[in-house]
Amino acid sequence: MIGIDSVGVESRVTQDHDVNVLLCKAGVLLLEGLVNLEQIDVREFQLHAFPLRIRGVEGSPCRAVAFV
Repeated sequence: MIGIDSVGVESRVTQDHDVNVLLCKAGVLLLEGLVNLEQIDVREFQLHAFPLRIRGVEGSPCRAVAFV
């Protein structure tokens, strides 16, 4: 899994989304748009992410919570 505080792992101007395709084919989950990451000041923590159940989409907004 890759968690990032940006809206995506690649440039917003990309047309082919090569990075997303590569990561998804490798089974890497993407968790984008995270906030308050600076408050996690330990190396080990638990992450719980609760996505919305939306049919027919490849991604979903979710509530991500870190337990330190």
